Amino acid sequence: MALIELKVDDIAIEYMGIYKSSLNKELFGECLRSGNTQFLQAALTYHGFNRMIFRANDVMDDLLFLLEDGFRINFLLNVLVLTDMSVYKIKHLSRLVSILNKFVTERYEHNKLLLCSNPILAICLSCEVIKKIKQARKVFENDAKRI
Repeated sequence: MALIELKVDDIAIEYMGIYKSSLNKELFGECLRSGNTQFLQAALTYHGFNRMIFRANDVMDDLLFLLEDGFRINFLLNVLVLTDMSVYKIKHLSRLVSILNKFVTERYEHNKLLLCSNPILAICLSCEVIKKIKQARKVFENDAKRI
């Protein structure tokens, strides 16, 4: 946590495997709130965080609240693309879909997706998120068939 706060992400990434027990939902939440792109992206790419933290209500509520608020949309959509959506709870997936749907239906002057720093990237990332939601849905359906 101290390395993240001091913005020495390179060192934090290098020793991430040694301190894997410190990669918890509190660190994830702090990285989300501070917008720490480099460390969070590396940790998600290398599966540093336990994927089950995305079942925690507080983690998902923070992530979805920030996305809905419209602050750092590209960063948050990139985080969503790098996560395993098959572990998300249905209520979080449905809230995510409603947020994305709101982006589509809002008028231009109020549309947070189109008013972000890079709207083309945001649209592409949103499409990737929707693709991942579809893949997660297939996983849910296959699990339901086995049960």
